[in-house]
Amino acid sequence: MSARIVFSIVALLSALCFSGGCTARPEDKLIQAAAAGNVQDIHRLLSLGISVNCVSRDPDKFTPLLWAVAQRREKTVMALLAAGADPNLRDAQGKTALFYAFSNQEDLSGIIKPLVLAGANTVEYKSMFATLPENDPNRIAFEQASKERMTSKEGNKP
Repeated sequence: MSARIVFSIVALLSALCFSGGCTARPEDKLIQAAAAGNVQDIHRLLSLGISVNCVSRDPDKFTPLLWAVAQRREKTVMALLAAGADPNLRDAQGKTALFYAFSNQEDLSGIIKPLVLAGANTVEYKSMFATLPENDPNRIAFEQASKERMTSKEGNKP
């Protein structure tokens, strides 16, 4: 069998699995719920013991949190962070949730602030947010949350 035929078969099977045409893993269901913003399903699936930091089978290797941020699902982001989602996990391209929250066209401050307060790596993205105008809600949320996090860490020192 030629490599081209094998690749075509693999691509077809992958497409079927990603579109729900094969039995999905419980992790896939969690990822789908996060992408769709279905907080009720997220809670139900997490209660079954599925890892909040599971990774998708697709080539992008997204976590539920990465999907929720990429889809601009603020309530879903909050629910995943409350359940212990790691905001510093990276996709296949090395990007974190904070990268996907960065935008100079949409107000995503309601996603940015919780990510930073949950421990997102701010050093990596500080220069990116600094390119936004000073009155941009995303820049303001990033800077305020960074200060809040720093202040709360200082307050916890013995």
